[in-house]
Amino acid sequence: PADGVVLDPFGGSGTTAVAAAVTGRSFIIGDEHPDAIKVSTDRLSSLAITFTLKTEIVTTDTQNLQSDG
Repeated sequence: PADGVVLDPFGGSGTTAVAAAVTGRSFIIGDEHPDAIKVSTDRLSSLAITFTLKTEIVTTDTQNLQSDG
């Protein structure tokens, strides 16, 4: 929808965020690579797109994962 929120968990260079902003949608993007986050925030800033940068590091403790099989 026109007032929807676009979610891109693999934000990369921010192309999806730019498209969302240009079409009047909010966006949430993420990426596991700090370099990609820098590229996307620089790109959004250079296009004068207003955004709030929030960072959160999420990890999984693979030693505590159990298999059912």
